[in-house]
Amino acid sequence: MVRRVGELMSVALEKIYYIAMRKYKMKLIAGKDGLGSNVSWLHIVEEIKYASFLTGGELVLYTGVKAGTNNLLSFVKEIRKYDAYGLVINIGEYIGEVPQEIIDYANENDFPIFTLPWEVHLVEISREFGSMIIRSEEYDKNLCAAFKTAIFSPDDKSEYIPVLKKNNMLLKKYCLIKCKPEIDYSNGAKLDVTKIFYDLREIFSRVLNQYRENYVVFRHEKYLTMIIPELNKAECHKIINDIKSATKAVNHITNIYYAVSRFNVDIEDMHRVYNNLSSIIKLMKRENKDISYIDELGLMNIIFAAENNNSLLQYKTDTIGKLEKHDIENGTNYIGILRSYLDNDCNMNDAAKDFYLHRNTFAYHLNKISELLNVDLYSMKDRTKLFMALIIKEVYEL
Repeated sequence: MVRRVGELMSVALEKIYYIAMRKYKMKLIAGKDGLGSNVSWLHIVEEIKYASFLTGGELVLYTGVKAGTNNLLSFVKEIRKYDAYGLVINIGEYIGEVPQEIIDYANENDFPIFTLPWEVHLVEISREFGSMIIRSEEYDKNLCAAFKTAIFSPDDKSEYIPVLKKNNMLLKKYCLIKCKPEIDYSNGAKLDVTKIFYDLREIFSRVLNQYRENYVVFRHEKYLTMIIPELNKAECHKIINDIKSATKAVNHITNIYYAVSRFNVDIEDMHRVYNNLSSIIKLMKRENKDISYIDELGLMNIIFAAENNNSLLQYKTDTIGKLEKHDIENGTNYIGILRSYLDNDCNMNDAAKDFYLHRNTFAYHLNKISELLNVDLYSMKDRTKLFMALIIKEVYEL
C-alpha cells in the first residue's frame, strides 16, 4: 500500500526531525549525516513491491503491519534505490525494535532512520508535515520568483519588493554563486539534462541546509545560481568545497565552474551582477579555472562596475577596431599577437614563443600593429588603453 500525503517542494529533514522529536517523541537511530536532505513529500509504504512508486525525495513511513521486520533490510535498500531520503518506523505493535543490521546499513549510507512510538499515529505526523511541505512550497516559489524577477526584470519592482519585504529579505546583503556544469555527451546516449540539473540542485540544497535556513537555488538555461544572504568568503569557500565533493557522484558531469560575486550585493544590483558572472565563467573556461571570486579580478572590476555595456564596447571599437577589421579582411591574428605581447609583460621573446615565431618576425608584426592603431607600444599609457580594450573584448564577445 502506498499513499501520497504531501506535495512538493521541500522541507529540510533536519527541521522535520527537530519538530517531531519534541512533539511526537520521534528518535533518530541511524544515518544522522543525511539530515541535510530536503523532503519533497511523505509516503506510507508497507510492502517492498510498492517502493517503485517513489519518485525521489520522500520520507517513507512504515508500521510493519504487513511484514514486521521480515526482509526489512531489503525494504530499506529498495526504497533507497528509488531515492527515498529517510524512513520512519512505528515502534510497538508490529515492530519491537529495529535490527542492528538495519542501523549499520543506514549509518554506512547516511540514510536517516527514525522511530516513532506506536501511540503516535502516522496519519498525525503525515498531516502536519504534509501541510508544512505545502506551505514551504508556496514560500519557496514566491521567494524564488521574487529574486528571479529582481534579476531578469529589475524594473518590475512592484513584483518583487513586497515579497522580499514581507519575508525580511529586502535590506539584506547577498552573495550570488553562478555555476555552469560541463556535461559529457561523448557516449552518444541521449541524456536527461533536466534530471542532471535536478540532481545537482538537490545536492546544492542539501549542502546549503547545513549553513542557512533561507537561500534560493534556481536554474536558468545552462546555469544554476545560488543566492545566499549574509555570507562571508571563508564560509562561501566551505560551501563550494562541500558541493564539489558531493557532486563527484553525479553521472555525466565533468566539471562545474563557480563564479562568485562580492558578499554585499543589494537587491537592486542583482541583475548587473548576475550578467557579469556569466562573463566571468566564460573567462574561467579559457583559463581552466573552476572557482573565481569577483573581488580577486583586479582591473576587470573596473569594467564590471560600468553601468553601460554599450559604452564599453564603443571604447573597444574606438581603440582596437581597426585591428579587428584587419584580422577579418586579411586572415591575420594581430589581436592575438597584441594580447600575448601585453600578457608577457611586453617581453618580445616570450611572446614570440607563443606563436612559434622568430623574434624579428614578431617585431615586424608589432610594428604593423603600431601603424594600424597609431599607438606607441613602448608607452605605458597606450599599453594600458589597449589592454583595457582587449579585456572588454574578452568579457563581452566570448
